Amino acid sequence: MNEIEAIKFFIKRVVSGKKSQRYCSIIETKKGKYKFLSELSHGFQNSLKTDLQSIQSDKGLWSKPCYIYSSNNGFGIFIETFLQAYDLLSSDDGWIIVSQDAKYGFYRPEADWDNEIRVLIQ
Repeated sequence: MNEIEAIKFFIKRVVSGKKSQRYCSIIETKKGKYKFLSELSHGFQNSLKTDLQSIQSDKGLWSKPCYIYSSNNGFGIFIETFLQAYDLLSSDDGWIIVSQDAKYGFYRPEADWDNEIRVLIQ
């Protein structure tokens, strides 16, 4: 999957209703990608589904290739392994990591590290 397809899978799994549709449409443009990244720190957390359950990390996850989405690093940047991506972002907040196969996704809200969300997407 490419970076757009992967993030859309994640958005559809974790974001409710009209916000999900909105995010999936705005990421199609350069300006929309920038807006989406800024939402990760301001507002994205409020649009999450209320019934989300965070999963425990599965051992194979950490070696999977992935994409990161962060205002500090960019939109859909490919990283060789989930572990490298997590290490890169570990001191930041307001980011998403999605495995290239779109099976796993992590979201860390801004200033709320204790509520990091780890989901099985498919």
